[in-house]
Amino acid sequence: MFKSYLTIAFRSFWKNKFYSLLNIFGLASGVASCLLIFLFVSHELGYDQFFKDKDQIFRVVTSAVMGEEKGRIAVSGSILGPIAKREVPGVELFCRYADVGIFKPTIVKEGERVFMEKTFSYADSSFFKVFSFDLIEGDVETVLKDPSSVVITSSMARKYFPGGSPMGKTLKINNNTDKKVTGVVADPPANSHLQFNFICAFHSMEDGEQWFPMNYITYLKLAEGVDAGEVGTKINAIVERELGEQLEGSGMSVSFEMQPVTDIYMDSSLQADIGQRGNMSNTLAFALIGVFILLVACVNYINLTTARSEKRAREVGIRKVMGAVRTHIILQFYGETLIITFLAVLLAVGITEFTLPAFNELIGQKISISYFDNPGWIALLAAVVFAITLIAGSYPALYLSQFIPVKVLKGTFNPGKAGDMFRKALVIFQFSISIFLILGTLVIYQQLNFTNSKDLGYNSEQVIVVPFADRKMFNKFEAFSSELKQNSAIGDVSRGSAMMGNILATWSSYKDGMDPNKGIRTLGFTTDDQMVNTLGIELLAGEGFNATSMQLNDSTEEPLNNHVVVNEALVRMLGWRAEEAVGQTLHYGDETSGKIVGVMKDFHFNSLRSQIDPLFFFVSPWQDRYVYVKVNNINDPAGVDHVRDVWMNIFADAPFEYSLLDTELQRLYDSEQRQASVLVLFTLLSVVIGVLGLFGLTNYMIEKRTKEIGIRKTLGANVIGLVRLLSWDFLKLVLIANLIAWPFAWYFMNGWLENFAYHISMSWVYFAVTGVAVVVVAFLTVAWHSINTARMNPVKSLRYE
Repeated sequence: MFKSYLTIAFRSFWKNKFYSLLNIFGLASGVASCLLIFLFVSHELGYDQFFKDKDQIFRVVTSAVMGEEKGRIAVSGSILGPIAKREVPGVELFCRYADVGIFKPTIVKEGERVFMEKTFSYADSSFFKVFSFDLIEGDVETVLKDPSSVVITSSMARKYFPGGSPMGKTLKINNNTDKKVTGVVADPPANSHLQFNFICAFHSMEDGEQWFPMNYITYLKLAEGVDAGEVGTKINAIVERELGEQLEGSGMSVSFEMQPVTDIYMDSSLQADIGQRGNMSNTLAFALIGVFILLVACVNYINLTTARSEKRAREVGIRKVMGAVRTHIILQFYGETLIITFLAVLLAVGITEFTLPAFNELIGQKISISYFDNPGWIALLAAVVFAITLIAGSYPALYLSQFIPVKVLKGTFNPGKAGDMFRKALVIFQFSISIFLILGTLVIYQQLNFTNSKDLGYNSEQVIVVPFADRKMFNKFEAFSSELKQNSAIGDVSRGSAMMGNILATWSSYKDGMDPNKGIRTLGFTTDDQMVNTLGIELLAGEGFNATSMQLNDSTEEPLNNHVVVNEALVRMLGWRAEEAVGQTLHYGDETSGKIVGVMKDFHFNSLRSQIDPLFFFVSPWQDRYVYVKVNNINDPAGVDHVRDVWMNIFADAPFEYSLLDTELQRLYDSEQRQASVLVLFTLLSVVIGVLGLFGLTNYMIEKRTKEIGIRKTLGANVIGLVRLLSWDFLKLVLIANLIAWPFAWYFMNGWLENFAYHISMSWVYFAVTGVAVVVVAFLTVAWHSINTARMNPVKSLRYE
């Protein structure tokens, strides 16, 4: 019996090659899309799941209240880990971690090889006991015990010590410190929230044990079975004991919470965090898109299979007369679906493997599939085959098997309107999903265009930013700046403590007569008297920094005259007008104050996701880490070449690296850019799959009405009238799909736009453009068949009547 079913199935496939190939290709496209999305989603949800004791590892998150401001930050003081280990039962290990690369690059040198490294970390000796990274060389117990030790990744070992073992070799850091390589660790997996190239011994930082400043990420490894909530409660009791009197009346409060290591990547709400972060809502949205695309492909199969029901009706009738029961017929149609699905999944695996490198480049990840090393993949593919067979095969099997043989063989069988209505509903479902995805893609791209083209309030174009690795380099800043300006290709030169777009240093500021305990959370940026000119920042009042502002104390290298320049946001929160603020005193930090010498018009110094925060500029040269160079024509290589030549002349021991400021600012929206690219890809696929289904369904439905068309032509109908008649049945379905998809798209995309403090509005134009585009595509798909059929000689259509 099985052989008979198989034979019938292959005969049916061969007889209807066009529809069979259409079904296989449509399902394969849907499955391949679903597999790629599943890879992305599983990668996102799999962050830090590979750690051996992941359920026992926690990051300690600081919750701080400063005046009216509340926030959660990823860092804590250097004392937190040690005191928790000493006084809290159940804490097995602690590990403090700091990546200095987020503040400044590090010069690493070995012989003639010199590089500016943007990732350079410090960690306690327990690091490899807490985190089960693959230590290739070195002893877990001792690898970070020596203050001069450094552990490097295998990629760094190849970079600095090609062809040889790095163990025991020396790396010179920032031209003044030697670090001995005591271990080599495999590169961190792509789905680890900790990404590093170098790890030095934490105690070489000589910071002691103190609650403030909070500069370090603290991890705790708890004993098995210990309740993390109780540990957090006990830590907060210690904080109250140690800091209660100090914080009392200060307007500031601090508490700590325990965050599972597996939750870190998906939490993008923390300040002072390191590395990229995911978004659970977006990840789940992509998972739903994958499911929808697979459903669209299944809908194609159902539509094409049931539409051809009349051609299979006689077969079903004869088989029932010959003794076949309904169960056997159902199994046969399920079997046909299973074969098509199996072939489609095989093709989908090939498509996935072929497109995976391009997909990885699109999303900026390194995802791979290992089918045989991971049996879960085989099980998943088998589950996909089973699920599609069940979803796509059930309706055709149940629908076709119910035909009554007497009616079929007498020729009185009529599938009725129910089948047509069901197919129309499926077409509406398909196009509703495609329209929703098109609208989402359009809105995301418009928002990205808005962020890239919005006036930030300063000039980021034609500005290159050069990082300085250490304080000694800044001692030569004046010589560097002076020599740069000797070339006409260079405009202004300035310096600052951070890259625009990444200003993080936070202060509490207040004015005279204001309760210091209710200070305003304010971001601080150290710079000089040239920054306003270099970036073209507009001053609303005052003159900004001048020569007096830049005078320094020879012994402390701190300014003799504390001057500050503030932005409008801070002035408003202090209750002044711009003109009133000039000459006033701004208090910030513990006991520091400065005279306001200028008020800047608000500008977007950080991401457009957030409102413009209060900001002040002040002078503190030892904190400056970046040089901003205004190049008169960035397209002329002479400007950058001159900067490079001057650099190599003054800083011969440091490699020259630079970045374009506008490019760095665009990177603030890398995640949205990747999301948009992925969404475009899968939107196009959903549209193609939908159009393929419409193409096949139209072909069959028009074929079914060939004789009707012949009669209409005989009675005088013209081609245009026939095309309109044939097209309208399908176009009205697409119009209904628009009306269904629009409210959902409006609701969800408005919610997405709320992630940005500055964003576009949902214009009716987006809906109109999408609606017209989909209607045109559907019309062209239907019209191609309609025109060919309408132009046929009616004699050919009616010669058998």
